Amino acid sequence: MFYMFFIFFTYKQLNTYWKENNVYKPSILLGISTALAITGYIQAQRILLIDEPVVIDNYLLLSHAAVVGGLLLLLIIILTFYLLGRSPRSHRVLFQVILLAGIGIFPTSYVELKSINHAFDKEEPNIYETLVLDRKKFTSRKGTIHYLYTENWNNSNVSQKIRVPYIIYSKANVGAKLILCQKPGALGYRWLDKIIVTQDLDQPPQQVLCRTSLNQEIIENLDQNQVKSLQALYRKYDAKKNGSE
Repeated sequence: MFYMFFIFFTYKQLNTYWKENNVYKPSILLGISTALAITGYIQAQRILLIDEPVVIDNYLLLSHAAVVGGLLLLLIIILTFYLLGRSPRSHRVLFQVILLAGIGIFPTSYVELKSINHAFDKEEPNIYETLVLDRKKFTSRKGTIHYLYTENWNNSNVSQKIRVPYIIYSKANVGAKLILCQKPGALGYRWLDKIIVTQDLDQPPQQVLCRTSLNQEIIENLDQNQVKSLQALYRKYDAKKNGSE
């Protein structure tokens, strides 16, 4: 009984202290900002370390992420002034909020826009062929990043730089032909759903390569009968889909 009374009394005292001194308001703001900073750090590591699908319109995505991040940061600043007003600690808290939230909000905005662009893109891919002009890798303490430099398939004279997983990098020698399955993106940022090295393939139909969910190693081992079976399955699927519409 004594312990219950002690806990209740302590809770009441702390609750009164927090209300009288407005401790909970800066704590909430700093908690949100810290969570954003941690999330942003995780997302930044994800960008650096994981070979995610290549975004062709990456500069457009970056600019939109900067706008979204800036608007969210402005919203947090307004919320800070609204909750703290002109209290003596408001400027100190505001500095910490801007510092912590600013670190995390921009990489988080970038990754979220990129994820939405990929996840909700239900369009069929456009198929392009290009040649590997050069290949480079960059090694750091955190790992190795692999790049292919290819002819630009989007009607530009500038070569295209593509970040690829090691399995594709190891097979794509200079002069190798790539099949690129490019999708428009739900938010309008074009991206590569699949990159296929064809130098060792017996030239199966490109549409089959882009539509199938099989990985590179399995595709390379397909024989002509299996390719024809895949084509037949897709024809049946398309016929059924068009019939239902």
